[in-house]
Amino acid sequence: MEKEEELSLISNQLLLNGTLTKCPSLLHGKMGISIFFFHYARYVQDDLYSEYAMDLIRGLLEQLHANYRADYEKGIAGIGVGFSYLLEKRFLDLEEEAFDDFDERMYRAVWYDPCPNFSRYEGMCGYGEYWLARLRRNFSSKRALDSLSQIVERIEMASEELDWDEWQDAYRFFQGLRVCPALNIPPVLLKRSALAMEHGSREDNSDLSQAKETVSMGLLSGYAGKGLALLTELGAMDSSWKTFI
Repeated sequence: MEKEEELSLISNQLLLNGTLTKCPSLLHGKMGISIFFFHYARYVQDDLYSEYAMDLIRGLLEQLHANYRADYEKGIAGIGVGFSYLLEKRFLDLEEEAFDDFDERMYRAVWYDPCPNFSRYEGMCGYGEYWLARLRRNFSSKRALDSLSQIVERIEMASEELDWDEWQDAYRFFQGLRVCPALNIPPVLLKRSALAMEHGSREDNSDLSQAKETVSMGLLSGYAGKGLALLTELGAMDSSWKTFI
């Protein structure tokens, strides 16, 4: 099947099921699907697809509330990263105040909520991805700097309890922190996370264009991710979206 034909089939599948997808998240739900449609609209030069993407955005916002789950995989952290990406790519134009509720929820997650673990998808390193995205938009954000510093401190305090997967996620988080030299990472944490990477990385989920089972509508093992991979192969967009996975 030609890539253009496959891309059209993916688009049709997502049009049929996008707004029916219950999950609002970046990796499995409406946020990831909207990112596909914004890029697809630009590629085929048809605003109807970007209007559908906006319908998805409005739908996911209606699902969120002050105590919505904070995690990266299915919660506010990933959704916030998605919004930051859409702003960076000029698909949306939002004032900083639009992030106020997200910032409040993620600040509570870092400072006051029980820590589920230190993984990227479920725990502290995923919270860090949110605050890194916020910091890139405003390098003087005290709330972002304080939260990132707190995450590093909590990793240090729990360093004897982290498993290999969590250390690998910590390594990825520490690499992101290079955008802010003012945040000091203890050398022992850098060393242990680097050793975890040498120990062996988990399966790479970013190559979504290959013949893998498509099990959802979203970015992770889903139609939206496969569609973005095809758009990348066609030269319609860069591969920065793969950092979501």
